[in-house]
Amino acid sequence: MPVGRDDGNRDGPEERPWRSTIRGRVDVTHLLRAGERRAVRTYLPPGYEHTGHDYPVLYMFDGQNLFDRTTTAFGMEWGIDETIESLVAAGALDGVVVVGIDSPADPWRRYAEYTAWNWMLDGRPVAAEGSVTADFLVDQVIPYVQATYRVAHDPARVGLAGSSMGGYMTLYVAARHPEVFGRLLAFSPVVLDEPMAGHQLHDHLVHRGFAPRTWVYLDMGGAEQLGYVDHPDRLVENLAATTRAVASSIRPPEQLVSRVIPGAGHDELAWGARFGEVLLWAFAGGPRPG
Repeated sequence: MPVGRDDGNRDGPEERPWRSTIRGRVDVTHLLRAGERRAVRTYLPPGYEHTGHDYPVLYMFDGQNLFDRTTTAFGMEWGIDETIESLVAAGALDGVVVVGIDSPADPWRRYAEYTAWNWMLDGRPVAAEGSVTADFLVDQVIPYVQATYRVAHDPARVGLAGSSMGGYMTLYVAARHPEVFGRLLAFSPVVLDEPMAGHQLHDHLVHRGFAPRTWVYLDMGGAEQLGYVDHPDRLVENLAATTRAVASSIRPPEQLVSRVIPGAGHDELAWGARFGEVLLWAFAGGPRPG
């Protein structure tokens, strides 16, 4: 991954020449977030149309990067649909509904929507809108999904996931709404004291905590690079601080996984490569990742 990645979308879908890579069914609808239409992408696993039972559900940030290369920011997708299709075909998983909420195309707007306290970057203020993002997810997206699809309501079968600052938001939103989410998957969460006042999120996690049945997965690649991070070790060290904050309310400790993945970078291909084993651990009784 190139130094200087901003984690936002850079071009409109019409400027991306790639063919669609969707496997299976992905429904797209638009809901209003603060008066603006926002795409919500819902992946339904194989067999959904032919069964009558409900499914575990995983809500994810940066929905444009999950299923289809044509909508991605950097030409790389997680391959969520391909991973689940393969796991279902192998008999390792009954299926999971995955709901992706798109993030803004402008990276500065994404910074604002994906943080909960104000900060500065290169002398430019970021006015945090994390509480608006949390309310949009809990008050609009989830009720829509529950009314439209057969998905679980039990927190033990409801997850929240994201990467980079989406990982930050996964932890923030879940601590704000511990009654909703019981499975948290934060890939490469960026919770730095400088520039984004990460200590405030750490304090939030310690003081708000999580519900007793919550499972949390955290990770960081050993070779991750960001434009505002001078050395990958800073991100690894930050993961340790985030893990301590999360661990303060996770009991028993077996419900928390935190690991560093040697050589892994900061991109959708890296996150997608480890998504399957994490999903099995969270929703199908699979072994602890790593």
